[in-house]
Amino acid sequence: MGTSMMPDISTLAILCGVGVLLQVADYATTRLGIERGAGREGNAMVARLMAWFGLRNGLILSKMVGVAVFILLYRYEAALAAGVLDLVYLVIVLNNHRIAQR
Repeated sequence: MGTSMMPDISTLAILCGVGVLLQVADYATTRLGIERGAGREGNAMVARLMAWFGLRNGLILSKMVGVAVFILLYRYEAALAAGVLDLVYLVIVLNNHRIAQR
């Protein structure tokens, strides 16, 4: 057995699975904050999608892109990138939750 620097597939699967769950949490916390009038979408590209397709559909489209990114990270075994992106989305979700509670 060699000493590969690649994580085992279960670690990568967990990282990407968490990323997909964070996409769902981002959708829910963003929608809650906006519907409560507590905040607005801070990402200009997502805000544009919401303007074109409506709040729900625009957010769903943006989250579909997020899920696709995690699928690609899994496909290319990019565990470090998946972990970093998980942390970024965790901060976003926590911030959205804080704003939605106003």
